[in-house]
Amino acid sequence: MEASLPQLAQLGATFLQHRKDPKITEFNDLFDHITEEYAQAVELYNKADLLGRTLSTTGAPSTSQALNEFNEIESLLCEGQTLKHL
Repeated sequence: MEASLPQLAQLGATFLQHRKDPKITEFNDLFDHITEEYAQAVELYNKADLLGRTLSTTGAPSTSQALNEFNEIESLLCEGQTLKHL
């Protein structure tokens, strides 16, 4: 069943009203924000996973290697805390 031109015009007007509705706009903005935060969390998780797999398990690391790994872990923790509070 095809819609008539007036029905299509009414449907278009209704769509535009919904797009301008502040509640729908707010919901869309919130959804976008959550999607971005989730992507950042996944990226952070992947960085931590990679770091965990590359840590030395055979013998003691050098002082500079241990310091670099510590700095990477600290950086990931800071990013995680920032993400947690957004």
